[in-house]
Amino acid sequence: MVVSSSSELKPLDKAPTLADRAYLSLRQALTSGHFAPGEKLTIRDVAAMLDISMTPAKEAMSRLIAEKILRAGTQRSAMVPHLNTHEVRDLYLARISLEASITEEAVNRLTEKQILQLEAMQGEMETASAESDYKLLLRVNERFHLTIYEAAGMPETFDIIRGLWMRLGPHLNIIFSRQAPTRSFPAHVRLLKAIRARDPLAAAAAVRDDLRLGAERMCQMLADAEKEESLSQTGRSRMPR
Repeated sequence: MVVSSSSELKPLDKAPTLADRAYLSLRQALTSGHFAPGEKLTIRDVAAMLDISMTPAKEAMSRLIAEKILRAGTQRSAMVPHLNTHEVRDLYLARISLEASITEEAVNRLTEKQILQLEAMQGEMETASAESDYKLLLRVNERFHLTIYEAAGMPETFDIIRGLWMRLGPHLNIIFSRQAPTRSFPAHVRLLKAIRARDPLAAAAAVRDDLRLGAERMCQMLADAEKEESLSQTGRSRMPR
């Protein structure tokens, strides 16, 4: 049977809608730790933050709920999920594998201009950390890594990595805010040195070390929080009624 050309699917208009832009804005905010674990987001609040109507805000939030980045709440709301240590280890295992591989591909593709940008970002991170500006530190850290990964020319892998970052972003904010101010990021220094030397294996190893340290810190933070909550509940149960 021959299908007539008149019934063929026609290309769609690919111009981003307001809901698309709202979705991307929320993705960026989640990735960079703008929202905290457990934070409640209502459609009305998101619409107000983005200065849009409630319909595109609802569509954007629905997409993030479908992708399991947000969890559905009550009364037209969503919740930024709390992760447990098992979920964190699972996400970091995926990140370590993908980000090391994409870094190997990127090392020989990065231009001199991009390398200079990375070195400037490293300086920004050191200053932000020393000044305890953790919001800025997270934003620049994101730009630093994603600049490298985007250079690999692997859009499917890059998009998966972005999704993993969104899942972990709210918890990264807590990690950075609790660590002592520093101007030292040894894994980043090694990574930049490997990129300058065009050494893919050394660059991938630096990324693995950076992510493993992040996983250890986050799991320890969650374990400490779970212990504190358990002690708090025990104390409440012993209070006289």
